[in-house]
Amino acid sequence: MQTAQEKSAINRMLMSHGLGRLEDRAGLMSQLGLLVQDHEHFRSLLARCEPENRSAMYDSLKPYLRFTPKPLDVYIS
Repeated sequence: MQTAQEKSAINRMLMSHGLGRLEDRAGLMSQLGLLVQDHEHFRSLLARCEPENRSAMYDSLKPYLRFTPKPLDVYIS
């Protein structure tokens, strides 16, 4: 769980890049998904994610990618 201070810092960073706030949920995920350039970029993002959160990240971004993603296990193998 994030503190109010951490959420505020994240929201400032997102807004400085022209993105929505954490509270926007689906709107923010669609914006983030559109920023993923290709399979290699997606793989690198998933690799930086904590292993226990990779599946959730993959599932959250998958509907908003500009390309058809490969199965999760392909990206993390």
